[in-house]
Formats: sequence, C-alpha cells, structure tokens
Amino acid sequence: MKFVFNFFFLLILVSNSYSDNIYTKTLKDAAIRNGFDKPENINNSFDNKKAELGEIFFKEKMLSFNSKNSCSTCHLDKFSSADGLPNAVGTRGDREGNLRIFSEGDIVPRNTLPLWGRGGKDFNVFFWDGKVEKKGNEIISQLGLFKKNYVSSDGTYKISVKDDALITAIHLPFVEIRELVTDDEEVEKHLKTEKIDAAFNIYSQIINRVKEHPEYSKKLSEAYSLTVENLEFFHIADSISHFIKKKFAIKNTKFSDFVFNNKDLNKEEIKGGLLFYGKGKCSTCHSGKHFSDFSFYSIPFPQLGFGKNGFGIDYGKYNTTFDVNDIYKFRTPPLYNVEKTAPYSHSGSIYKLDETIVYHFDPLRYFKSENFSEIDRVEFYKKIVSSKKSMNQIPYLDNDEVKSLVVFLKTLTFD
Repeated sequence: MKFVFNFFFLLILVSNSYSDNIYTKTLKDAAIRNGFDKPENINNSFDNKKAELGEIFFKEKMLSFNSKNSCSTCHLDKFSSADGLPNAVGTRGDREGNLRIFSEGDIVPRNTLPLWGRGGKDFNVFFWDGKVEKKGNEIISQLGLFKKNYVSSDGTYKISVKDDALITAIHLPFVEIRELVTDDEEVEKHLKTEKIDAAFNIYSQIINRVKEHPEYSKKLSEAYSLTVENLEFFHIADSISHFIKKKFAIKNTKFSDFVFNNKDLNKEEIKGGLLFYGKGKCSTCHSGKHFSDFSFYSIPFPQLGFGKNGFGIDYGKYNTTFDVNDIYKFRTPPLYNVEKTAPYSHSGSIYKLDETIVYHFDPLRYFKSENFSEIDRVEFYKKIVSSKKSMNQIPYLDNDEVKSLVVFLKTLTFD
C-alpha cells in the first residue's frame, strides 16, 4: 500500500513538472513570436563624449528660451524618467516633480512620457499623438525640417538628420509654448505665429547662447570637430540623443532573464504572462521590442485637466493628422518600467495599474456621474463609441486575472 501511494505521489510530481514545463515553454515562445528581444538587440550605440555633453544640456536651464526649465524638469530619476504628475507643469513652475503642482506654473495638458528605450532601434514614433514619426525614409513632423547631412570639418562625423526621428523629437519641446517657452508679451507678439520660421528663430537664439558660453562652446565644437561659428542647434539636440541612448537604454529584466537565461518566474508571473499573450490579448497592441506596436487606439480613459483642445477635450492623433478617424486615438505606450511611471493614460487620469487594465474592457466600472460635467459625459460617450473596435477585442477578465497581469508587468522593471 505504501508503494502504491508513493508511486501515485511521484506521478503527481511528474505531472506538475510536465505542466510547468509546458507553461514555461508556451510563454517563452509567445514572447519571442511577438517580437520580445534581448536588450543588446534593442539599444542603439552612442558616443560617450557626446552623451556626457548631452547630459549637461539635458539639465541646463539656459537652453529654455525664456523660462527656468530644462528637460530634466519633467524627466526625473525619482519618477523613473517621468514626473509623477497627471499633467506636466511647465513654464513659470517651480519645485521638483509632483511638488510642482503646488506652484503657479503653466499646465502642459498631457502626461509626461517616460524615456526608456526612446533611443532604441525601431523606436520611430514619438509623443502621445505621434507628431514625430518616421515612415520609410521620411520623418513626418510639424517642423518639416532637416533635409541635409551634417559633416564635421575633418570628415570623421556624418549624419543624415532626416534618418533620425529621435533628434527631430528632441527639437520640439524647446519651441513648445508652456513647456520650455513662456507665453509672454514678446512671444505673443513675435513668435506665436503659424510660420515655421518662429521655431528656427528660437533655435538660433539658443545656439547663440551656447556659442557665447566659453565652456559649452569649446566642448561642443570639440565633440563635433567644428568651429564654434559652424555649430547649430542640431548639435545640441544630437548630443542629447546620445545621452538618451545611454541613460535610458533597456536593461535586463526578470522577464528577459526568464526568456533568454533560463531563470524562473513564479506561478503568478507565468499566469500573468500567459494572459498577456493569450486571453487578455494585451500583446495585440503591446508587442515588439518595446511592448508597443506604435499604432494608435482609442481607450475611454477619463480626461483630466483642460485637455489639448481645451474644455476637457483632447482629440489625440487627430490634432496631428486632421483625419476624423483619428479622433481620441493615442499611441500604444511602451511598458518597460511601467510599474514606476504612474499615473497612466494621455492625461494621467489613472494611478493604479489594475484600474488602467480594467479601462481597456470595462470602463463603466469606475464611472461616477457626479464627477462628470455635462460636456464630460458627452465626451465620455463619444470615447466609448470610438473605442468599440479596440474594446471588442478584449474579453472579460476577473479580478484575479487582472492581478496576475499586474504581477507580470512588474517583471518588466529594471531601473
């Protein structure tokens, strides 16, 4: 009898082990099939000297046209390269991170995007509305700039700017009103126009400040083997791009160790991963090297703040394309370090990962009519209608399944 019991117990152990192996293999295969890759195959190379200079410019407030901000004002290590706020606080603000909400600064009506992987390979769509996007050999942006190659005086450095969407993206905050440009009388009178020359006027004034700075001009001219006279704002932006490639490169995570280095995940993490690539259909959009297909979808998140279009409205990608099919659509956000980059959605209206997931298939669960004005309700209805195609793909997930998905997402953390 004892022999029979032990043999039966052994069968159970073998069966469990076999099942675990199936789940493990299934999850690994699903991840690779959906484009998951090793960090060394995601990150781009960078020039360390230019990256060090880029870090200086990333933090230098002198580069903001008429305010006291810098890139690092809204991209802080403390908040995993974001700022911890629903909507960023730009010009006229003070303090740091989420404390800026207590200042009388100007609100930038969207959530600050983290920078992880922004310098990586195949990362070609930037900002919530995709206002900078590389398509084929062209970069689409509101500036429509960069038609030439930059070559150093000794011929050792050459780059075709039109091939690098990141450099174009770095240009935009420096001419964005409320972000790094204060909307004062001078800006209102001379620079707030529909002409693109206004942006280049700002770039010209910023690079002139750097040329007049003995230390910065020397370092920048040496880094690019150019005379000070030949320096352009592009060289500032390019150095910042090297810093981003270095500082915000993707690193090994618990999940990458599981897929490529045969490290273990616990049962809850495996369950969440299988839901992510299976029933939950998360990987339909959150795919590829960066857990984003870089496409645009409408999810009926509540709008927090006055919105890009004012009156609590943000039309998303429509503001870029003016295509009615793009109303309320926003780019699929990448997921590395997602547990540390709350709040979520384009307007930062959700603070918890589990609630963010629920909004993808059951947005009415958190609907409280008393928190909505009449116009808010109407906009919410429209968002639900426009989200129909996106939400119909996702089945009902119970609370335990949502919890498992959150546990899995935490395996994508590294900073």
